[in-house]
Amino acid sequence: MLDIAFIFPGPGISGGVNVILRHAMELLDKGASITMVSEGRVEPKQLAWHPIGDMLTHPNLVWCNFSEVAGRKFDVAIATWWMTYFDLARVDARKYAYFVQSIESRFYSLEQSEWRAAVDATYELPVAFITEAKWIADYLRLMHSHSAYLVPNGIDRTIFRAAGAVISPRTPGRLRVLVEGPLEAPFKKVSDAIRLARDGGAHEIWLLTSSNVADVEGVDRIFSQVPQEKTPEVYRSCDVLVKLSTVEGMFGPPLEMFCCGGTTIVYDVTGHDEYIAHGVNGLVAPMNDENRVQSLVKSLVQVPELLAKLKEGALRTASQWPAWRESGDLFYESLLSIRDKPNVERKALQTYSRTIWGFLRLHQQQRQTSDDQRRELSDNLASAHLKIRDLEHKSEELSNGYSEVSEAYGASTQLISSIYESTSWKLTRPIRLVGRLISDPSHVRKAIASRFSKS
Repeated sequence: MLDIAFIFPGPGISGGVNVILRHAMELLDKGASITMVSEGRVEPKQLAWHPIGDMLTHPNLVWCNFSEVAGRKFDVAIATWWMTYFDLARVDARKYAYFVQSIESRFYSLEQSEWRAAVDATYELPVAFITEAKWIADYLRLMHSHSAYLVPNGIDRTIFRAAGAVISPRTPGRLRVLVEGPLEAPFKKVSDAIRLARDGGAHEIWLLTSSNVADVEGVDRIFSQVPQEKTPEVYRSCDVLVKLSTVEGMFGPPLEMFCCGGTTIVYDVTGHDEYIAHGVNGLVAPMNDENRVQSLVKSLVQVPELLAKLKEGALRTASQWPAWRESGDLFYESLLSIRDKPNVERKALQTYSRTIWGFLRLHQQQRQTSDDQRRELSDNLASAHLKIRDLEHKSEELSNGYSEVSEAYGASTQLISSIYESTSWKLTRPIRLVGRLISDPSHVRKAIASRFSKS
């Protein structure tokens, strides 16, 4: 009996977690002992969304943290995404494997260079590699010289099928679009898909998401954190899934939509060609060509015959795709082969993992220091600009005040001059003299004395 440890990222709703749990279920059916190891404890309610929730009491299935596996030795320990690679050596195993569901360095932007480098470094050490898509196997061979076991994802036809309950029946002549994915992941482009479906003329837009949301702009109905067994009711209610991810391994939702009688519009993202053929069972737009996506949505609105043709092609593709039982057989055979082949030693894996993680932390600290320095310089510069603007404002106030005083002084002197030159001033001079004589007789005497002294 195989004794397998999956280094598990956590029980959250995602396609990647679904695939891990599905393989665990199939391995249990084959008699393997499965231990799901994670940093924190997994509660049963966290797995209510997945069919494995019905198997939690299985005698060969154990959920535990790293401290609880101390002293145990497994046949194979499997990392299931790049961050779990650094925990792989915390588990004692005869052989180590890495289940690669995408080239996950692509999840990070070019500006996050240290993260991309750390992820790519996890593909270097000669652990055993298992992957779900041909393009990933090709990448690992060409870029890292590894020969990976190829195990395509399966499909559960007992859940995903064309016949069954619906939320609301499809209406001929009205295109109902489904958008799927988490809103938090930029590369999933969920908001863009909603906008482009609306701009393309879709009559209704529904959202199926793992995000905990109740209201999203542009969406007519939202299905948030729905158990997997309920998702087919959503799929069967919609005509087309618009999924515009820019990074994928081999995404499952379009295939699930195919099984439920719908079709899809996607970008030419990595892995789409595993089962999507443009004009046969779905429509494919060049990466980030938003005008093309709008045009494809519009074509399904305006040409019902095209929509019907794609739905028929999608059902044919779904009928030929392997079920999880077949995929599980391949995964099990891969593990048997890994168990019997040479593999990296635990000590070497520990040293290599610590080295990569150390470099990542160092670069993060350097980046943080650099960011702090940039923020300090930026704050100082902003403060200087504020002071300059304040001085300019005060200078402007002084300038305006001087101009006002100058103008007032000029106006006053001009007024005085005009008064002195006016006829009224001259005619009223005798009256002013009499008034001055009464109020100040000495003033008149001085004026007369001055007059006669000049003559």
